[in-house]
Amino acid sequence: MRERDAVLGAMKTFKSRKSVARIKRELDFTRKAARIGVGPPVLSEWEPSENSRCFVVAPLERTLTQMIRDEGSLSVDHANQIFALMRRLSDARILHNDPNIGLNIMEDDTGKLRVIDYGFSRAINQEDLRKRGPDPNMRLVSYLKRLVGLEPFNKLFAPRLVAYSSTWHDKSILP
Repeated sequence: MRERDAVLGAMKTFKSRKSVARIKRELDFTRKAARIGVGPPVLSEWEPSENSRCFVVAPLERTLTQMIRDEGSLSVDHANQIFALMRRLSDARILHNDPNIGLNIMEDDTGKLRVIDYGFSRAINQEDLRKRGPDPNMRLVSYLKRLVGLEPFNKLFAPRLVAYSSTWHDKSILP
């Protein structure tokens, strides 16, 4: 990666002690997601002062929302990648917990999708598994219905969600 590309990555700065604790937690989840190939790598981090913290992640090309706008819909490959990303997050016991999935999934320069913005993330607990099933992040896929439209959603995602939800009691993610 060229040094000038790092400027295109995301940078977050917070000033209060409470916010610094939150960004440290977000940075921990971002690193963990990068290690399992779900999130972009953290390129650098620094503390400009005692009460602030910054970090920069590798640059990404476009959001899922932009991809759908540019291409008219999602490809089957991208739908498969989204399912794999959600499953890998759940396997790593990371609950992403941000319903803005259209902006939090981005494409890198190789065409691979990455999940970003772990600000609302937390560790998956037993209650999540009981209420949401073995892959608690799969609920985020249902938010794509609004983004891609009902017919494309049903074609790309509904059969998988039906098969997935049949393995546990909560049917609320069904189209």
